[in-house]
Amino acid sequence: MELRTAALEEAVADAEILAEQRRQEAETGAKKIAELETHITTLQQTIAKADALSEQQRQEAETAKKRADHLVAELVDLTEEFVGMSKRVAEQTAAMDKLRAELDDYRSRCRAD
Repeated sequence: MELRTAALEEAVADAEILAEQRRQEAETGAKKIAELETHITTLQQTIAKADALSEQQRQEAETAKKRADHLVAELVDLTEEFVGMSKRVAEQTAAMDKLRAELDDYRSRCRAD
């Protein structure tokens, strides 16, 4: 009976050691889970910030695109005005050249008389 009692006491002691090991493992696991949950929360916050920044940059890009489109439209208008002015200058230059030629012709005829 003493042998049986000794064996049971040893089994109880082994069970207590095993239970303590399992408790420590469970505690370590719980700490690891808490750390992972904290990390997940941090990552979710980082993702939310990245999404917000992405949206802000998308809106800025859209605004820049609209501004560029407006500037291109203004450039087209100014180019059309410049072409029109260039044509008028060319016409005026041709008219002035014709008038100078007529004046030179008139002067040469007047000197010949």
